[in-house]
Amino acid sequence: MTPKPLPSICFLKECFELSSDSPSGLKWKVRPRFHFQTNRGWMISNTRDSGQFAGNKSYSGDGDPRFMVKICQVAYPAHRVVYAINTGSDPFPLEVDHIDRNPLNNHPDNLRVANRSENARNKDRQSNNTSGIKGVTFCKRTEKWMAQIGHLKKTVFLGRFSDINEAKDARSSAEILLHQSFLAN
Repeated sequence: MTPKPLPSICFLKECFELSSDSPSGLKWKVRPRFHFQTNRGWMISNTRDSGQFAGNKSYSGDGDPRFMVKICQVAYPAHRVVYAINTGSDPFPLEVDHIDRNPLNNHPDNLRVANRSENARNKDRQSNNTSGIKGVTFCKRTEKWMAQIGHLKKTVFLGRFSDINEAKDARSSAEILLHQSFLAN
């Protein structure tokens, strides 16, 4: 999902407070009148929402669940809002990465700014991966395990190995060398 700019940090802080007991990481605040077009909307929203958990679980195009919050009829990923309120800056046009790879964990300590490539590095293996190891596949033609890794928008071939553990070690070494800070802890 391509990120979009958030409303101002001041506006976000008038809408939300960070909350460790909220699934999305956010709770609604009592919002000022000028956030609404009508008195009725202002009164209903503050009566219904203030102090409540903000956001709803949604599923992105890649099938991952995440929390979204609606602000002035526009939906934003809750993790971007949490990051912005916590740091005081909107990371746009960059993305916000979940360090532990759990898109539902919006704790501020679990969020960091990343470009698209860095964010993609911090993903689990694909669901169609049969080796069980990210970046390792079995080559039927050579009957060997093949290791590879993405770097600078290219696939880097790491070699073919008779033993799956050798391929795994080659992939792990390449991750440490090439991806350094964007590996899950």
